[in-house]
Amino acid sequence: MTQVTKTMAKTVSVAALMVGFTSAAQAVPLISTFVLGAGGSFAVEDGDTNGFDIQDESDGYKGFVGIESTFGVPGIQPSLGVELQYSDLGKFELNNNGGTHEADTIGLSAIAGLQLLELLRVGAKGGVHFWDSDFGPIKRDGTDFFFGLSTEIKAAPFASIRFEWEHFYFDDDNIGFDSDLDVGSVSFVLRAF
Repeated sequence: MTQVTKTMAKTVSVAALMVGFTSAAQAVPLISTFVLGAGGSFAVEDGDTNGFDIQDESDGYKGFVGIESTFGVPGIQPSLGVELQYSDLGKFELNNNGGTHEADTIGLSAIAGLQLLELLRVGAKGGVHFWDSDFGPIKRDGTDFFFGLSTEIKAAPFASIRFEWEHFYFDDDNIGFDSDLDVGSVSFVLRAF
């Protein structure tokens, strides 16, 4: 094989590879979507601060915005994105007449989802949350981790209902506060391209 033939073979191979990558990219398009949602929540707290146990339940609410990118794989549609949320987790009674604990938080998370059928989406998230807490007259804040799992059922072309479970960590060594919150929520979600 002459040098000219080898060069032509390499050029044709590279061109074929580029055509293949271009075709694959067109077959698996990346679609970015804006996500907006709000809903009600129910939280269960288990923790302690300075010897006062917290084992209580409370109602709350949340709102969130995000961006997710969906990969157009035929049959299933995996997605990755980020989400920013505000959660008012409610008011919890401390045992032994220790007062109340009120908490709200702003969370930033990475999200991963999978559209299994046209009507069903499952997802997972993990990230950090920036919390403010009131223990009666004592006000505290901090940063900790949280994670969650969700299922969405499509209600309309751009709307769905999200059922979500999230676990929040709260830890403040300065006042001996260590608590976990499990939060269940139901939210109305809108998606727009």
